[in-house]
Amino acid sequence: MDADTSIFALPLLQGIGLAFMTAPIRKVWSLWQPLLVLSLFTLQELISRLLPEQLLASVTARIGQFILLMCGTNAAASGQFLTTGLRPVFVTGACSSVDLIAQLTVISIVFVIAFPIKSLPARIFYLALAPICAIVVNAGRIGALAWITGSDLENREQLFRFWHDEWGALVFAGIAMMIMGQIYLTMIEHQLRHDKI
Repeated sequence: MDADTSIFALPLLQGIGLAFMTAPIRKVWSLWQPLLVLSLFTLQELISRLLPEQLLASVTARIGQFILLMCGTNAAASGQFLTTGLRPVFVTGACSSVDLIAQLTVISIVFVIAFPIKSLPARIFYLALAPICAIVVNAGRIGALAWITGSDLENREQLFRFWHDEWGALVFAGIAMMIMGQIYLTMIEHQLRHDKI
């Protein structure tokens, strides 16, 4: 474990140390939920490092092509390249959905812990939906970047920079989190309606 990765393990190690200081060893297990939440920092880093970036970049380019075609824009994807005009967009590892997958997975686990659903299959479905949502939303962002690059807009370089490097990327991350939050809220409402019957 290198120095960068060990930083993400510190919250869990500090939480375990604090748990041992405040509770007898046999009662530490009662603190499993807070310790699990603290371990999510490490999990997010591990997901970011273990997922295959090149494969996800190619998948992201293909889904971005599909989204553009559904919107009526001619697009072609070849490997990690997505083209809508004369200028292709190369989907690098940093734009391959890995970080968004890690974020949504961690947030989904927090939702499942904080607001539990009784049905185990529903919880598993929700956790499996996180990476799918992340890939699709990020592919929409990559598709928008390819459309901007292939367009004749005068300010396309500023638009590309905004949606790639600046706040625009965070907007798409927020959209993905809103989608996952709304899905979970719908699942909880369904459970509450079912409990009343």
